[in-house]
Amino acid sequence: MAATYLGAGRLVSALALMLIGTVAVAEQSAQAEQPLRVEQLQRCGNLLTLDIQEFCLRVSGLENNDFQVKLNGTALQPDDITHDNGRVRVRINSADAQSGPLWFEQREQSSNPIWLSLNGSHVVAATDQEVAKNMDGLTTYVDLVSLIIEESHDGAEEAQRLAEKYGAEVVGMIPPLNTYQLRLAVDNLDERDALVLRLGSEVSVDAVVVEESGAEESIESETNRPPSADDQEWASNRFLDAVNYYQRRLSRQGHGGDIETQPIRIGVIEREVDFDAPDFADYLGDCRTDSTRTCVYARDAAKPDGHGTTVAGVFAAAWNEGGNSGFYVGWTMWALAST
Repeated sequence: MAATYLGAGRLVSALALMLIGTVAVAEQSAQAEQPLRVEQLQRCGNLLTLDIQEFCLRVSGLENNDFQVKLNGTALQPDDITHDNGRVRVRINSADAQSGPLWFEQREQSSNPIWLSLNGSHVVAATDQEVAKNMDGLTTYVDLVSLIIEESHDGAEEAQRLAEKYGAEVVGMIPPLNTYQLRLAVDNLDERDALVLRLGSEVSVDAVVVEESGAEESIESETNRPPSADDQEWASNRFLDAVNYYQRRLSRQGHGGDIETQPIRIGVIEREVDFDAPDFADYLGDCRTDSTRTCVYARDAAKPDGHGTTVAGVFAAAWNEGGNSGFYVGWTMWALAST
């Protein structure tokens, strides 16, 4: 066997190349093992256009090719999808599609489904750099306000006219309420308040909404008198008592009950849900194949201890390795066991 001798400099270079190669392989392996998750979804492009709508998404674990984007179980056309390093842009013709769950599929992986609405409603939240404390100590948005346009006006056209007049930008809207969100060209609360007064004086504007937050006292603190033991309204708002309360009243096969059951959809105004947590692993991909299943549509969270995960878990945590069971999942299992 021939021996190869390297000088000190060449030996260091060879070791460095080996190290770089090892790191590259490790990075490729880590990328391959990263789960496929949708972390963000928002309207982009021209927000006032409703026939052809564009949505921008941030997706982790997505490789550059050979993936599908499915809406209501139907794959979107490749020509309507652009992808660049985990950032995806999709175009949807509202005449050919309906609101519903959207998710990604690549190889053997399916992402978390998120609910995509084609009804035009979309608002943005302020970042930490876009809020400030007012003189009352409340946290308030600096440059984001919402205009409620009078019913006699076309909301979209009027919002755009006012945005151009005051150097603002339309960034969100709730068309059924004739409400449009504007990002103002202001840097502080004094400038914002001055512009709010000018917007409020417009004949077409019914109200200008400025979001603020402050601590509120609990309703329960209004009285020290405890509720009576047979106060069913109070019991139905306490979790464990509510489970027993509705178990007694819900109609089941072969059992009595004065409330007929039917599928419902619940919207929770929260942040995201951690689909890597065992309690939510069952909700990846298309969960609608079984009509008795509870489905969860949400952005993916990086950590399991977020408030969105906790709130969603109250309804839909699955009894997996996490050992938790949400109200609707627990009720379904109980009802099936009782039939």
